[in-house]
Amino acid sequence: MRFKALWLLLLAGCSGPAWISGYSGPVSVFLGSNSEEVNRACAELMGRTGKSYRGCIAIGKEIAIFCQEKDAECLAHEIRHIIEGPFHE
Repeated sequence: MRFKALWLLLLAGCSGPAWISGYSGPVSVFLGSNSEEVNRACAELMGRTGKSYRGCIAIGKEIAIFCQEKDAECLAHEIRHIIEGPFHE
């Protein structure tokens, strides 16, 4: 899955600042230390550079959420996408 490769890059430190990660069942949460890192990771994950991302999710066998650390609104927004699907596109 595409986010697995991105996850490996993040953990290897290839993307710059540190990421915090956590797991709960099929959900992995990755918290970037700054908004530029989150935007870059989401643009790569979504395959849509040139768009600004505050956070994003990848859904497959497992679910990955990407947000900036201490951004509870982003986490709530992405969890809502998991529950309700696309609601603002």
